[in-house]
Amino acid sequence: MALNMAEAPAKVILLGEHFCVHGASALSVAVNLYARVRVEAKPAVGLQVLGLEGFPSLVEAVKLGVQAVFQRAGKPLPSLEVRVSSEIPIGAGLGSSASIAAAAIAATLRLAGLTPSKDLVMDLCSIPERLIHGNPSGVDQATVILGGLIFFKRGEAWKLNPQPLSLVVGDTGERRSTGRLVERFGSLLAKKRGEYLAEAEELTLQALKALKEGNLEGLGEAMNKAQKLLSKFQLSTPKLDRLVEAALKGGALGAKLTGAGGGGCMVALTRPGEAGRVAEALRRAGGKPYMVEVDWEGLKVKP
Repeated sequence: MALNMAEAPAKVILLGEHFCVHGASALSVAVNLYARVRVEAKPAVGLQVLGLEGFPSLVEAVKLGVQAVFQRAGKPLPSLEVRVSSEIPIGAGLGSSASIAAAAIAATLRLAGLTPSKDLVMDLCSIPERLIHGNPSGVDQATVILGGLIFFKRGEAWKLNPQPLSLVVGDTGERRSTGRLVERFGSLLAKKRGEYLAEAEELTLQALKALKEGNLEGLGEAMNKAQKLLSKFQLSTPKLDRLVEAALKGGALGAKLTGAGGGGCMVALTRPGEAGRVAEALRRAGGKPYMVEVDWEGLKVKP
């Protein structure tokens, strides 16, 4: 039986979530939590997606991605089993839908007789991402496919030179709909669009400058300011606030929600060697900590 496998990392947005949907820039990073997908030709199963029970919208997104591959190839859709195994918490702001969709598309491309290039996967991944997010910026799929540190502006993504970063992700356990949060944010942004977009852009550029200079304190300061800005849009929650506060008291240089907000995850930047202390502070505050490292490779298709 024909069989292909691929994996894609999670993503964390350091600066610029939500605002990048409306044209501002963002700074993101791929991290070493993975979604793995195996696609196998099997008779008489139709298009079967396994491993996403309880997440019907994600199942539909994966199916859309697989169907798009064969439409691009100009071939009929064969009977396929798509099996998903993911370490990435779903609906938590870590790009699970982009990672799963990218891996599913990449694993399917060879079955359709196409080369699984990152550019092609990026193009096709926009189809399932629109189903999940409604109006996605593209930062999620760019980050998980390219890997590493990404400077993003809608329609373009630049991979930055490797920089050592010590990050801890804290999961509140709260889940939410990204699409609804994106829609609500747009409505609130309209009241002072120019002012807020300019502020968000300035923070991202400050963070980029600090990152290039190896100034971790400056990067952390920009993250803290970004958290205050995002809170103005009712994107934080008491649990997110509690984890952010715990991380900072535990020695983090910066801490903020990551992704859509409304629950999900936060991310903390620490000094080298201090991630364990911050992780323990998050655990004591009721969060589930992940001590993560940068994934520099991004999407990988298994031989």
